[in-house]
Amino acid sequence: MTGVQELISSMPSQYSLSTMPADRQQHAVLLHRLRLEGAESQSLHLNWARCDPATFSLWLVFADRRGSLGVITSVLSELDIDISKAAAFSTHDGIAIDTFTVSRMDDALAGTLRARLAAVFCGPWASREGITDWSGLSLGRAEADGDAAMTDEPPPLPISQGASQGASMNPSPAQSPQCPPAPGVPGLPPLSPAGGSVPGHSLPGQLPGAGVVMDLTPEELSTLQQLQGQFSNLRVRRLIDEGASSKVWEGDWAGARVVIKVLREEEALRSFLGEVNIWRQLRHPCVCSLLGVCMFEQRPAMVLEYLIGGSLHDLLHNPGDDKGDLESTLLARVVAEVASGVAYLHYNGVMHRDIKTANVLLDDARHAKVSDFGISTRFGRSDYTAETGTYRQMAPEVILHKPYNYKCDVYSYGVLLWETLHRQVPFTGFAPLQAAFAVAMEQARPPISLRAELSGYAPLIAGCWDTDPALRPGMDQVVRATAECLATIEAAAAAKKAAAEEEPPPGSSSGRGGLFGISSALASKLSLSGRRPSGES
Repeated sequence: MTGVQELISSMPSQYSLSTMPADRQQHAVLLHRLRLEGAESQSLHLNWARCDPATFSLWLVFADRRGSLGVITSVLSELDIDISKAAAFSTHDGIAIDTFTVSRMDDALAGTLRARLAAVFCGPWASREGITDWSGLSLGRAEADGDAAMTDEPPPLPISQGASQGASMNPSPAQSPQCPPAPGVPGLPPLSPAGGSVPGHSLPGQLPGAGVVMDLTPEELSTLQQLQGQFSNLRVRRLIDEGASSKVWEGDWAGARVVIKVLREEEALRSFLGEVNIWRQLRHPCVCSLLGVCMFEQRPAMVLEYLIGGSLHDLLHNPGDDKGDLESTLLARVVAEVASGVAYLHYNGVMHRDIKTANVLLDDARHAKVSDFGISTRFGRSDYTAETGTYRQMAPEVILHKPYNYKCDVYSYGVLLWETLHRQVPFTGFAPLQAAFAVAMEQARPPISLRAELSGYAPLIAGCWDTDPALRPGMDQVVRATAECLATIEAAAAAKKAAAEEEPPPGSSSGRGGLFGISSALASKLSLSGRRPSGES
């Protein structure tokens, strides 16, 4: 097993998706140096390299301690070094593996950074941890050329049984809230035999090498074996997007437009299979559908439902769109549909961990569907990672490396709700990492300033992003609250339309509708004034 393979085997599955091959190579080298010093080494090993004319990569490997990420980012800030990207992980035995993309770096600045980190780690914070010498830093320069996570193992926390309520959710009575349904959900098309065609692309049913599939679980191996098939008549239209671990194509399958998500790197195979095994079990009107799996260009691929309306983020923020067309009734319906989709995930024991407007897709009628389960996990797993997700939408307990549960999705939904109703990016003017530290360390939240017809959502937003996860409502409560708001807004819109169609009597004055009493009612219902939500322990 090579150094890189050994490193990947000791890391959470998300590591391969959040790092580039050059990052993993540097981490393996630095980790090897640290291991040579022995298990008790407190050295911090550092390398750096230029990425492009404007940015640099900085790699750090050291024995992790709580608060170390905050110390490093604070020192970088003191040195006027801006962080545009960060990936912070821990090995299973507690070694921090960090990558930062920074605005500037040279030999002199790296030396200053070394001295400053040594001084900080040998200060009072280090003394409390019993550390007496952090001066053994190794400084070097790499030949070439970060999204964050550190392992933390929270206790599983089931959602309330009330989550099964709601008109759009139809879970099987046999399904436990803590246990996802068994694989093989009816309606998942079987994989067709070899022989499909993709113009310009070969589709041999070739699986990744044996070195990649070692250590996979029986469930993962079963999924991998199914990838030997392929969809017949699967044809490519165009490349939609390209990331570190996958390419996304638009295609045609049996006359229907589909999306093909293709794995790029074999190191990310386990994460890919984990996403497939979660996604294939989900069937809900407010969740994007996985149609099946296949081999594409000798790589594992997912075939997904194509949603022509794009993402909710694009709808809200694309300068080319006329934002005046986004009526309150549309926004209210969209946030209610997202709530229904997330509640369904929680009922089936799935924690999404990256709820945001970019991961909500819209069909041609602008109905919303939750998508992208690349970092999702099941309740009760022991490999939950901290700083998993997107910084602007990340719950404070995840940022701070504390144990967390499905209520992190509720926090993220609260941010999505704020962004959708305000049609603003949260924490505009903050870098993503700055926004995360403001949320976690200063309890900062975007200001709530809703127009009158949307004011009923204010207590719901505040409740969803409460600092204490136990005080956040469950998604079943959120479903009911958003349904109430939607009904009120639709009734007011209907009344306004009816009034506009009639000529008002001379001297009459227009009414204001019954919108304003909902705030206090919702606050009472959701127990957002210091009491725990009903049904929470």
